[in-house]
Amino acid sequence: MEILQLKITLLGIDPEIFRIVQVPATITLRNLHRVVQRVMEWQDYHLYQFVKDQQSFGPKSKDFDMPEVKNDKSVAVIELLPKPRHKMFYEYDFGDGWLHEVLLQKILPVEEGVRYPVCIEGKHAGPPEDSGGPPGYCDLLEALDDPEHEGHEDARDWLGGDYDPGLFDLEVINRRLRRIKV
Repeated sequence: MEILQLKITLLGIDPEIFRIVQVPATITLRNLHRVVQRVMEWQDYHLYQFVKDQQSFGPKSKDFDMPEVKNDKSVAVIELLPKPRHKMFYEYDFGDGWLHEVLLQKILPVEEGVRYPVCIEGKHAGPPEDSGGPPGYCDLLEALDDPEHEGHEDARDWLGGDYDPGLFDLEVINRRLRRIKV
């Protein structure tokens, strides 16, 4: 078995929010969705899709008729990203429009003693669920950062007062990943 090292970057955000994960080459898109949810600290409340070469892959939904979307349960990531530097996109929450680039950095041999999937690097906290996509998140950070901002107290209350946009805790992320069976 081979391991794919993927860099998952949330687009439209400055400073950059990214995660580097290692997953089995045979992981399905459905299970990669679960990985992205854990590493970006999303709650899996919304629809998603992967897009590669103008083809969409996602779950079949009873609520939305999206016949052009292929079922993501049986498609392995290696089928869409067969070589380093190949990429695809992952969109989460069609209302907020969180778009992620998924870039295959390397194909590696399995490392003995490592439980996959595993996150090996990242930067910054994932945005809170339902924070309005990149523009809403930037507005939220602006209000949070400025005690004189008219929305400062509302932002602190909404976030519960303990959100740190600069925090990336690799240990916590990997504890979340250990709950995924691939």
